[in-house]
Amino acid sequence: MKTMEFRKDINGLRAWAVSLVVLYHIGIPLFRGGFIGVDIFFVISGFLMTGIVLGGLTSDREGEPFSITRFYVARARRILPALAGLCASLLVFGWFFLIPSEYEKLGVQIAKAMLFISNHAFRKGDYFTISSQENWVLHTWSLAVEWQFYLAFPILLVAIWKRRPRIGFLWRVIAIAFFLSLAYSLALSFKRPIDAFYLFPSRAWEMLAGGLVYLAASRRSRLAFDRTRMEKLGLAALLIAALALDKTRSWPGLWALIPVCGTAAILLANRADSPWTSNSVCQWLGTRSYSIYLWHWPIVIALRHFEFERTPLTVVLCLVLTALLGHISYVLTEKRPGEYLAKKTKSAATILLAASGMIVILSGLAINHGHGFPSRLPAALQGVSTFHFDRTAYFRSKSCFIEPDQTALEFEKCVPDGNVASDDIVLLWGDSFAAHLYPGIMRHMPSRLTLIQMTAARCPPILGASPATSPHCKDDNAAVLNWIRERKPGRIILAGQWLSHDWMNLSKTLEELKQLGIKRIDLVGPAPVWRKPLPSTVLYDAWRRGGSEAEIATRTRHNLKNHVGSVDQNMRTFAETMKIGYISPFEILCTAEGCLTFVGEPTGENLTAWDDGHMTAKASEYVVSKFPAW
Repeated sequence: MKTMEFRKDINGLRAWAVSLVVLYHIGIPLFRGGFIGVDIFFVISGFLMTGIVLGGLTSDREGEPFSITRFYVARARRILPALAGLCASLLVFGWFFLIPSEYEKLGVQIAKAMLFISNHAFRKGDYFTISSQENWVLHTWSLAVEWQFYLAFPILLVAIWKRRPRIGFLWRVIAIAFFLSLAYSLALSFKRPIDAFYLFPSRAWEMLAGGLVYLAASRRSRLAFDRTRMEKLGLAALLIAALALDKTRSWPGLWALIPVCGTAAILLANRADSPWTSNSVCQWLGTRSYSIYLWHWPIVIALRHFEFERTPLTVVLCLVLTALLGHISYVLTEKRPGEYLAKKTKSAATILLAASGMIVILSGLAINHGHGFPSRLPAALQGVSTFHFDRTAYFRSKSCFIEPDQTALEFEKCVPDGNVASDDIVLLWGDSFAAHLYPGIMRHMPSRLTLIQMTAARCPPILGASPATSPHCKDDNAAVLNWIRERKPGRIILAGQWLSHDWMNLSKTLEELKQLGIKRIDLVGPAPVWRKPLPSTVLYDAWRRGGSEAEIATRTRHNLKNHVGSVDQNMRTFAETMKIGYISPFEILCTAEGCLTFVGEPTGENLTAWDDGHMTAKASEYVVSKFPAW
């Protein structure tokens, strides 16, 4: 099977891609669109894979048959050792530095990364949100997409080639697949943006674009263009995208065409002597780009984990560590294993690769099955470390708390049968920060009243709001308002994650409710929100101080987001202006000395939050017990 000829411009383009991704993840404001580096990699992969497979197919005529299995082994030899090295290192690191809940999660995340299904597994969270970016192997989603492309694309090319071995026919079929994938991606970007970002079908067009460029380049003698000018246009497109685009845009959408077309132009220009891609720095980075990509994200997460503030010094430290560990990884897990496996037979190489991968996968699953091995911690901390909050039960998920893929039709399950007097109905309306009040309201609300819960993930009770991560939010809130028109509940409680939404837009909701004659409206302000999950903060603080029960802080300001208090005060003033009731969980839980971490003894179920802000059932009961009279 023929191999692709080494091209300096492609190696240099890899350097551009990985540099943009690293600078974006480190948090350099200038490169707010640096995530386009992944799109560059996708186009390069499509270009190279088309060349390798087509080169193998055309060599069939010369007596050397193309082997799909040999192609798969070659890809695994290139990708698996470095990935396994990273994942194994993280499992060792986690044993010493992660609390059980985090280590348990890391174990299964690594297993999914090694199985190349992380794009499906991680799509439950938005890539650009803080919670997703606490995932140590989040960046492996792109490797999963590429691997899925490696599995499907050779089969497609072989099938097409056997039917009609002509470049022109192949180009037409790939072009059709490109446009179908692009159309699907655009449609999905509006309906389910998170799925559009992570899934192979909505990303395939970027790799197919690389394939089309390869086929066009094979006919370059028929094309007349200024290669220098084309390369400059391509580089300009990449820079414009990296500097002007940002995470607020739905991705990949039409905007993704900018980096894709820019990469295509550079590949088509094929300038081996380009000062922009062939210089020694680009060649060094390009050769190590895979390992640098693998290691940069865990380094970013580690600096956050150990609570390093982002300063010029930590940025430099991150860059140095990324380059250093990327180089070490390149030598130890790319170059040397590659040379060793190349000397082995296909069967031997397959066995070695599969065995090393399975060791890491099984280790990750064992850690997950062992719940992160809480026995590693001092006895006083083990109860807190093993606490698990059942959100499905306490939030009433999928019925009264709907997920982004559901609609307000689900709320019909939350409306009781029979006639209930309007004045006896209490409506809880909002997002997950409204849903976490449900256990407390049910515990303390008088039995004569009936609670109706209409809450939706990432959807504040703001009429007209349409967050990208909650595609049905606008319609859901309109449906709730229609229900209010019909039933006229005696009391409405509005709550949300106000640090993530423009709460000033609540005025429209409140005006509508007043026009409908709602007698009592209460606005619930922000609860304490932490920079890291509260259980982690409590455990790490106590673990570092020795781990005894006496070391567990029952009130702290550590990792508390400082602006919660100012938001709370501004919302109180807003509520007074709108002449509605205001309830402050922040004032209930916090004093000048800090916010409560437990309501009672320092046990898991008594934690005030089970993540970075959502209250546990016990905390909900405690907070609602301080609500005004019903």
